[in-house]
Amino acid sequence: MAEGKLPSSRSLTVGTLLIAGSNVLSRLLGLARDALLARAGGTSFQTDAYNIAFLLPDLLNHFLGAGLLSITLIPLLTPAFKRDDLDGVSRTVSEIFGVVFGAVTLLALLCFLFAGEIVPHLTEQALPPETLALTIRYTRILVFAQIFFVAGGFLMAVQYGRYRYAIPALAPLVYNASIIAGGAVALATGDVACFCWGVLFGAFAGNFGIQWFGARRAGLRLRPVVDFRSPALRRYLWLTLPFVFGAGATFSNELAYRYFGGAGEGNVAGLGFGLRIMMSLVGVFGGAAGVASYPVLARHCDDGDWEGLAKRVATTLERIFCLLVPATLAIGLLAPEAVSLYLGGGKFGDESVRSVVRALRFYLPVAVPMSATLIVARSFYASKDTWTPSLLTLGAFLATLPFYALFGEELGDVRVPVLSFATALLQISLLGIFWARRHPSREHLRPIFALLKMALPMALLAWGASRGLELWNRPENGLLFFLELALLGCGLYLLSLLLLWPLRIPGFQEWTAALKRKALRRRC
Repeated sequence: MAEGKLPSSRSLTVGTLLIAGSNVLSRLLGLARDALLARAGGTSFQTDAYNIAFLLPDLLNHFLGAGLLSITLIPLLTPAFKRDDLDGVSRTVSEIFGVVFGAVTLLALLCFLFAGEIVPHLTEQALPPETLALTIRYTRILVFAQIFFVAGGFLMAVQYGRYRYAIPALAPLVYNASIIAGGAVALATGDVACFCWGVLFGAFAGNFGIQWFGARRAGLRLRPVVDFRSPALRRYLWLTLPFVFGAGATFSNELAYRYFGGAGEGNVAGLGFGLRIMMSLVGVFGGAAGVASYPVLARHCDDGDWEGLAKRVATTLERIFCLLVPATLAIGLLAPEAVSLYLGGGKFGDESVRSVVRALRFYLPVAVPMSATLIVARSFYASKDTWTPSLLTLGAFLATLPFYALFGEELGDVRVPVLSFATALLQISLLGIFWARRHPSREHLRPIFALLKMALPMALLAWGASRGLELWNRPENGLLFFLELALLGCGLYLLSLLLLWPLRIPGFQEWTAALKRKALRRRC
């Protein structure tokens, strides 16, 4: 494939599968990481401190737009990629990288020095002294990981722009594997800080070290440039600045549970475990599709092909919904057994299991609107409009903030996931309405109709399965329990997919037809 042309359907499929496979493996490693954290710290003040310690680094990451670097850079680099002008790509990246890398390094040092003054103001309620002391200590380790996340964002954007997904797909795997290694040490020593050191090393190795090698292979030649008058830098800042004011689905969820999670021991930890399990679904079903399809969305926008963009987004959302909703149903039904088997043991007792199950069941519905937001927002980003989605998501988040105070007593410990769902639903609604008004198309209605079609069969399946699970005699043997749980989960998921087949949802039918054709070719 010539670098200046759109990738073939096969190339895009391979890229999507690489990212999806990476996300699946990364989420599995993330589950193993959380299992180690649960056994090492349970839902104790140490685990609370570990969760809250990410807040200041996440804020730094957010204000620098580090998590969205590929989104802001790819549209800027697309014209040069279309001309096969790798010198132009290197020049543009170098002019932006020098200033941004210097800024993140300086800010990380300031956060390290003043963590003791900043951290006490990052939660709704004052933290107990022992939790606060650990949070400050962990924060000072974690904040330097942002330097490597920022640098890696530039390096991966170049690789995505040239449709090279293999090495970027390694980043989350190396990152999580490093945290697991730190967790193993933490389990042996009882010091949760080892997880933090794992985060720092994983960011360096996975998001910077191997990505440097991948970007060099993709043709990037970084030069030591610091030019505050660079036109490329000004365009980048204009595209990135909205993210400073925005509060996207991922950021608003992370901020809400850490700030509003409560000061009681284990409150933040329980919410954190539930949120991360839900986010695993978002990463596998929504994140992978969004990352792999984004360069193509940028090409559609650059060519002014709005109808083609609408069809691609609609098809992507239909597939995500048809694969994601059955997964949330199966996990919700089997949550008590799954959480007990997954996290139970060590310092993670029955009370911890009940806390996480309750949080998880209220968090699971958030996965659907949140995954949709990841795709729809990229339509704006691909058209070089970062202001509109940022302001809309911020407006939705601000609109729900007063309800945290109004319904604190009524909702209790599920206040955060319930209001997170309200925020995510409002965010995707606003994004969809504004995009549909800007580029009208009947294709925009397809994902909504797909969800409406799915509602009744999924509700009936949930009702019937919940009654059937009441008859399940859980075996005491651990291995047998695991096998039965796995079979039940897979059975529920496959049954859900079979119930969706007669609904004739276009994106789902296209996907299953493609799988059937591949299977027939292999037989021949």
